[in-house]
Amino acid sequence: MLHLYYKIMNSISSDLFIFLFIIGAACIVTTIFFIIKYFVPEVQTPQNRKFLSMIINITTAIYAFLLGLSIITLWQDFERAQMIVNTEAGQLALMLSDSQAFSPPVQHSIVNGISKYIYEVIPHEWETMRWGQLEALSKDSLSDFFTILQTYTPENEMQKIFYTDFVGHLNSAIENRRHRLDHLNSGLILPLRIVLICGVLLLCFFFSLYKSRDAYTQLLTVVTISTLLSFTVSIGLLLDYPFAGDMSVSPKAFYEGSLSLLPKT
Repeated sequence: MLHLYYKIMNSISSDLFIFLFIIGAACIVTTIFFIIKYFVPEVQTPQNRKFLSMIINITTAIYAFLLGLSIITLWQDFERAQMIVNTEAGQLALMLSDSQAFSPPVQHSIVNGISKYIYEVIPHEWETMRWGQLEALSKDSLSDFFTILQTYTPENEMQKIFYTDFVGHLNSAIENRRHRLDHLNSGLILPLRIVLICGVLLLCFFFSLYKSRDAYTQLLTVVTISTLLSFTVSIGLLLDYPFAGDMSVSPKAFYEGSLSLLPKT
């Protein structure tokens, strides 16, 4: 099921996904509406009208709370993932800046190492992250910088200062990369994802139980409600996996500023 989700997200655009999700929900809701109209006995009697209204109000309130909380949480996770990527790229830029204080051979090794990480490791990782894979990710080449540092001894106080700063930025880059990989997992647990999807149909089912003189006006109301809710849910599903699909966290920060001047390996 998860593989199918990734296949859909990575095969079609976000706009098309939202459109198909809305159309699919509208078709199901319309089918439910006419089934209720023609096959379900009258339920909106004076005796149970108040009870039906209470059920709809409670269900709507609970669903609105869960939907709003989920969207806010997923959007915050998405923004946090993008911030982590930007911070990781920023640490690499600072490493590149610090390396200018080192001897030419060490500086050359560091520049080549950062360039290799950006133009080989990052594209590979982004492709595998689109499918939620961890095992296919390449070995953390950031650890290679420790080997370079072990063979270098600062010759003066200025180099010692930049050496210390370089190590700090390297550790921060490794930490942010680890945080980036942690965001591959879904932000929603499966039961909550099922509730958000099925809640659209459940609410429209309850609204369809109301009897009105103009059935087509009622149908338009039910479909409108379905459209608004399914649009919001589809946005949540797109945000659920921040590195999948075209509406995903961008690696653009790795190719901007001083990092854009690096030679391609």
